[in-house]
Amino acid sequence: MLKALSIRNGQKKVVCSRPLAFGNTQKCGMLNGFSLRFFGVISIQFPFQFKKTNMITNNHLNRFIPPRILRHDPNFDYCPLDGDIPLLQFINTFSKRGTLQAKNYLTTYDDLLTWSYEVRLIEEDTYNILELESRCYVKEAASMVNRAILLRSNLFLLVDCLMHDEPVGDGVIEELNEANDDANKHVSYAITPYGLMEGWRNPQEELAFPLWLLTKSALKFLTSPMVKYIKKCHCGHLYLDTTNGRNRRYCNPITCGKVRRSKKFLEKLVLG
Repeated sequence: MLKALSIRNGQKKVVCSRPLAFGNTQKCGMLNGFSLRFFGVISIQFPFQFKKTNMITNNHLNRFIPPRILRHDPNFDYCPLDGDIPLLQFINTFSKRGTLQAKNYLTTYDDLLTWSYEVRLIEEDTYNILELESRCYVKEAASMVNRAILLRSNLFLLVDCLMHDEPVGDGVIEELNEANDDANKHVSYAITPYGLMEGWRNPQEELAFPLWLLTKSALKFLTSPMVKYIKKCHCGHLYLDTTNGRNRRYCNPITCGKVRRSKKFLEKLVLG
């Protein structure tokens, strides 16, 4: 696992002491623009900086324009972050479900990790360590993607049944219980100046850490009265309507809502 993490002269150095998937041969290379040298362990030095988009408004709509990690490709199709809470944002990573335009935005572990950071599920340090871990253990990282897709499918089925007051399949509950049991194995408790606190055992060393966080937060929410505030937008995304009159109509009023209103305006012009 990763054993060292230190900062010198504005740079962060990460050392991985686990065996490398590609052997112990000495060589130099480039990984995502980072300079690398391999001697059976990885020693990486790189400026620690995230590029994020700036907010374009200064009002309550700011939350609908979250900071994003910029990609080099100007035509990159960013995963939507609509949904208000991690559970619904996670479900919405499969967009336009049930249509010919359906798209899965979680195809690699890097997609899952980037999404987890952008929705503030994990911190920057955890993001960087797990990114390096995923490159040390490619097969394990790929299995995490399959687990994430299964978890997302089960959570969607559960939410959909709860929204429509329909019975939930035994298989869905059984698989969610297994995911919850796996997460609970890594939960620990400690006495602090603030009393007994719940935490995680070595979370930054486990590629499944984002899935544990998702599972625990999702099940905690789904057992609360807030479930009744889940709504489905016309685009198919789920969101949480906590407005006073429960009259919110769109998952994102800046993007989805604007498109919908423009379409209705043009229809009125055509009809006269």
